[in-house]
Amino acid sequence: MVGRLFAVFALISTLVANTSEQFLFNLNELSDSGLSQIKLSLHSLNVNNSDGESLESFHEVLPNSIVRIILTDIPVQANFVVLQVHSYLENVTLSHDELAIHQNSVTGTNIGLTKMTSKVATAETFYLTYIGTSEKADVMLAVQAYGTNFPVPGGCNLEFQVEISPFLQTIYTDVYTEVDFAPAAPPHQVIADFNLSKTDECNLKPSHISYEVHYQYFPQMDFSKETYFKMISSMMTVGRIRNHSSIAKEKLFSVKTRRLFASYPRIGRVFSVTAQYSDYSVSYVPSVTYGCNPKDNMSCEILMSTPQKVLCISVMLLGLFVCFFGHYFFRIEFFLFGFFISGLTTYILVWIILGPTMALSVSIGIGFFAAGSILLAWGICQVVLVSFLFATLGLGFLFASIIVNPLLDVVDVLVFDVNYWGVFIGITLACPILMLSLSHKGNAISCSIIGSYAAVAAADFFVNSNLRFIVLNTIRRAISEKFRLALIALPFQQKDWLLVMGWCLLSAAGGGIQYLLIDCTRHVSRSRNFSSGPSWRRYRRVPNERTPLIKRINGKQFLLKI
Repeated sequence: MVGRLFAVFALISTLVANTSEQFLFNLNELSDSGLSQIKLSLHSLNVNNSDGESLESFHEVLPNSIVRIILTDIPVQANFVVLQVHSYLENVTLSHDELAIHQNSVTGTNIGLTKMTSKVATAETFYLTYIGTSEKADVMLAVQAYGTNFPVPGGCNLEFQVEISPFLQTIYTDVYTEVDFAPAAPPHQVIADFNLSKTDECNLKPSHISYEVHYQYFPQMDFSKETYFKMISSMMTVGRIRNHSSIAKEKLFSVKTRRLFASYPRIGRVFSVTAQYSDYSVSYVPSVTYGCNPKDNMSCEILMSTPQKVLCISVMLLGLFVCFFGHYFFRIEFFLFGFFISGLTTYILVWIILGPTMALSVSIGIGFFAAGSILLAWGICQVVLVSFLFATLGLGFLFASIIVNPLLDVVDVLVFDVNYWGVFIGITLACPILMLSLSHKGNAISCSIIGSYAAVAAADFFVNSNLRFIVLNTIRRAISEKFRLALIALPFQQKDWLLVMGWCLLSAAGGGIQYLLIDCTRHVSRSRNFSSGPSWRRYRRVPNERTPLIKRINGKQFLLKI
C-alpha cells in the first residue's frame, strides 16, 4: 500500500515538473518579483570582429506578461551592446525599464535597443512586454556587442522616440515601401580623440560614416515562421548581410537615411542597414514586410472577390483570342486596342485628379465609349495607318515598360520626369516606325506578343508571380510622385521564369498561326483587315489635267487611256 502511494506521489511530482517546464516557455528562471527572466551570457562574443557576431536564441512569451532580459558576462572591451527582438506577427514592446514609457521603449515586430556599457558593469537589463489576446508570441532574441572603434547605429537620432534608435522604421503602401533609419554616431574612440561634447559629436564630418541599405526577398507566398526567422538571421551581422543580400542604391535627391522600394504584395522582404567608419562596420536591426498584413486573410489574398476573378478570366480569354486570331478578326482587335489605350490614359488622369476610388469604373466606361467611337470613325474614313498604329503602339508601350523601368535602378538621370517620359515615349514611338515596313505581319506580331502577355499577366494573379508588375510599375510612376525615387528591383523567382517561358511559347505559337492565316486568306485579307477603299498608291495613279497623254515605257510610246 505504501509502495503504491509512493508511486502515485512520484507520478504527480513528475507531472508537476513537466507542467512547470512547459509553463516557463524556455525562460531560464523566475525572478524574485515574479517576472519571467532570461539570462544571456556574452562571454563568447568577439567585440572587435569587423564582420560582427551575434548571439541568438528563440523563446515563447505568454500574453499579458513582462520578461526581464539580463545580459551577463559582457566583455570589458565592449563599448555598447544592442539587443534585438524579432516577433512573428505579434507586436511586442522592448524597454530599458520595467515601466515602458514613450522615451525609453519601442514597439513592433522587429525592434531593438542600445545600451552604452562601462568597465564596471558586466551586466545590463532590458524588459520585454507582450500585451496579447490568447496566443503566445514566438520571439527571437539577438545580442551584439561592439568595441570603441565602431560607430553607434542610430546614435545621432533626431526623429525617433528613443535617444539611440538602432532599428528601422518600415512603412508600406500599395505603391511603395519606405524604410527610414537614424544616422549613426561616430565611434567612442573618435569622440575621445577630438574631445567632443554630446551636442557636437554628430556634426563631426558625417560624410566619413557611409551607409548601405540591403534587402533580400523571401520565397513567394511563404509566410511560415521558420522562413521568417531564417531570413532575419541571414541579415543579422555585417558579414551575413553582405553575403546574402543586394544593395539599394541611393538615388538623386533622396534623403540619405531613407530608401523607397516598389511594393510587391505577398512577397516578404527583409531590410537591413550597415554603417561604416574607417574599417569598422555595424548593422542595424533587420526589418521585415510582406507588403500586406499576414494576420488579415483579406489583405494577403490574391483575388479577393468574384468580380475580380471574372475580370482576370475575361482578360485571359481575350488575350488568347488576340494572340491567335487578333489580326484575322481585325475590327475586334482594333476595338480592344482602342479600349486599352483610352482606358489606360483615362485611369491615370482620373487617379491623379479624383483619386483611386473612381479611377477603375470611370476608365472602363470611357474606354468602351472611346474604343467604339474610334472604330466607328475608322469605318468611315478607313485610314490604313491608324489601323496599323494602335497595335504597334501597344507593343511599343510594353517594350518601353520592359526596358526603361529596370534602368531606373541604374541610370540616375531617369529620376527626372522629363528624362524618364522622354525615353519612354521615344521607345514607344520607335516600335511602329520600325514595323511600318512589315504591314500585315507587323500587326500580327504585335497581336501575338501583347495578347500572350495579357493572358500570362491574368494568370499571374492566380499563381502570384510578378510578371504583371512590368506594366503596373509604369502606371505607378505616372500616378505617384514618390515612385520616381523608388528602387524597382522586380523579383524574378521560379514561378516568374516559368511564366516568361510560357509567354515566349504563346507568342511564337500565336505569331505562327496568324502568319498562316495571312497566307491562307491573302485574297480576302484586305477586305477583312485593312481598308477596303482605294489605297494611297492608286490615288497616285489617278489622272488629272497635268497627266501626259503619252508615256514612254522601255523606249516605246503608249497613249494613256483617260
